[in-house]
Amino acid sequence: MAGNTDYKRKFTAEKYDRIEITVPKGKKEVIKNCAVAVGESVNRYINRAIDDRMEQDYRTIDETMERDERGQTE
Repeated sequence: MAGNTDYKRKFTAEKYDRIEITVPKGKKEVIKNCAVAVGESVNRYINRAIDDRMEQDYRTIDETMERDERGQTE
């Protein structure tokens, strides 16, 4: 079984980057409960939240750039 664990660890190290985040005491449990409520792992829940925010931010950036190119302001 140790070989399988070693393989998984090596695969993860080669294919994924790790990011450590710090949250206020108690928030980790809130995040975990929210993830469970929607049927996701904590990792998936956080990744989806990041993806959703990045999509929103990029859409806003794109709209601003398009407006600037047309010479419009808000």
